[in-house]
Amino acid sequence: MLDHPSRFLVCADTRRAIKARLEFVVRRWSGSGALFAWDLWNEIHPEQAQGSADGFGAFIHDLSDFVRRLETSLYGRSHPQTVSLFGPELRWRPQMPLAAPIFRHPDLDFASLRLMFHLRIASPAPDPKLWLGGSQHR
Repeated sequence: MLDHPSRFLVCADTRRAIKARLEFVVRRWSGSGALFAWDLWNEIHPEQAQGSADGFGAFIHDLSDFVRRLETSLYGRSHPQTVSLFGPELRWRPQMPLAAPIFRHPDLDFASLRLMFHLRIASPAPDPKLWLGGSQHR
């Protein structure tokens, strides 16, 4: 159904498939007391939306609203929600609106960043300059 991976977040058929999977997961595990929160999308990325972050807000709203409505109808409540971002992208793409949908989206309950070394296959030793917050504090 997906004609190219760069359209993952913008393809209507793919969005329906994502919601179908989320519905299965919510029905299966949302009633468990062991579940803390939903990461609606792990490490959202512009390359999944044709090189743009402009549609992140609408994508997040669509998934968040779907999950909250389903949980509330099934269990009378909903779990907290987040969408994670690979933190170094904030430095690597300062011209893109990446921060607002992650830190200030009205449908999300908390922010979730992945802060880790960015390793290159050709360079097995981590380069601290590529790590957000690296060993040198500014």
